[in-house]
Amino acid sequence: DHLDISDGIDASLAFLDIISNNVPEEERIKIRKDLELKRDLLKFILISAYEEGLLIGYLLISVNSPNIGLIWDWQPVTLSDSNNGGVSEKILRKTIDFSKLRGINRIEVCFPIINDLDKHRYLKYIKWYESIGFYHVHREVEMKLTLEDRKVGVSSFPKEVKIKSIKDFSINDLANNAYEIFNDSKDAMFLDQDEEQKHRSTKDYFNPSKPLIEDASIVLTANGQVIGFSVARYSTFEGSDVTIGPFGITPNFRSKGLGEVLLIFCLNRLAENGFKCVSLDVSTENKPAYKLYKKVGFKKIFETFILAFNCK
Repeated sequence: DHLDISDGIDASLAFLDIISNNVPEEERIKIRKDLELKRDLLKFILISAYEEGLLIGYLLISVNSPNIGLIWDWQPVTLSDSNNGGVSEKILRKTIDFSKLRGINRIEVCFPIINDLDKHRYLKYIKWYESIGFYHVHREVEMKLTLEDRKVGVSSFPKEVKIKSIKDFSINDLANNAYEIFNDSKDAMFLDQDEEQKHRSTKDYFNPSKPLIEDASIVLTANGQVIGFSVARYSTFEGSDVTIGPFGITPNFRSKGLGEVLLIFCLNRLAENGFKCVSLDVSTENKPAYKLYKKVGFKKIFETFILAFNCK
């Protein structure tokens, strides 16, 4: 019995090799496409468990920022019916130990609940995760909008508000403003992080290695100060062209309808550029944001439960 660790490009290649023998073809094609889209942007770690030379379980984790790791959905995967809980626990403990050695101080995992079967699967997985110290952070709603169905309106910004390209601002300036916006919000995922993680996350929001759709990535200013922004990127979600996020308005400019004006403005820009479908995710605790997205036409597709472990 032993556990193997693959790191970097070796991890993604080993993972593709594993799923070629253990995953149905339709799902395998989807995973391969997703991995290829993200392989140049992220670093990967693969933990594999063996018994008498045979693979009995595995887990893939991507390092999304210098100190936050994300375990891929519905992992670890166990390939043996006997003691799969014990195998999963060993893989998870090894993941935590290796993450600490790599300087990762927070690990997150998502469980998208698309149907009733997923609800039952989640009950099994959460037992494994909670047994080694993971805790429930929040629920997130995946929403989509077909741009033909969007709320149509003329975006009218107040006179003092200026529309600028996101390219006109440094990552540090944008990150500082994002921190102000999300630290005074109802975004449960952001608020659950410690101060170091928050600042790293806001910088990662504007990571230049993740290509922007410039026409629809907008910064709003008033009196020379950033008061809001909306970022659009090419989507990795199935059936969607674009993902919006981060999106936010500074606290002193909320409750004035500015968020709705900005969102409609950006959606119009996307439609003008020929995009068809937009996706985003929002914390269920963030009721003002959820209400706004529904108002302009976004529809709930499914929910995701998110767990976390602090390695510090």
